[in-house]
Amino acid sequence: MKKIVFSMITACMLVFGFSCVSSAATTTYKVKKGDSLWKIATKHKVSVYQLKTWNGLKKDLIRPNQVLKVTKPTKAKTTAKKTVKKKATTNKKKGSKQKNCL
Repeated sequence: MKKIVFSMITACMLVFGFSCVSSAATTTYKVKKGDSLWKIATKHKVSVYQLKTWNGLKKDLIRPNQVLKVTKPTKAKTTAKKTVKKKATTNKKKGSKQKNCL
């Protein structure tokens, strides 16, 4: 019985875990004369490597009117706290060493 329950829980975690991963929106971009992979990547805030991977490109050659897949990166909210370290200071009077602690 424990094996069945454990298997069911594991299966649910895998299904729901992987379904949330692909939340990025995929759009298309039509290449214009004078465009390069670098310009397109910079405009869409992705890398040239990502563009080549998403579109199955082996070389950097693109042509006008070619349609490329572009996946827009998602904006993840981060709540990182900044930590401020204060250096220990020494009191130079009479050779005593005193540290300021926070």
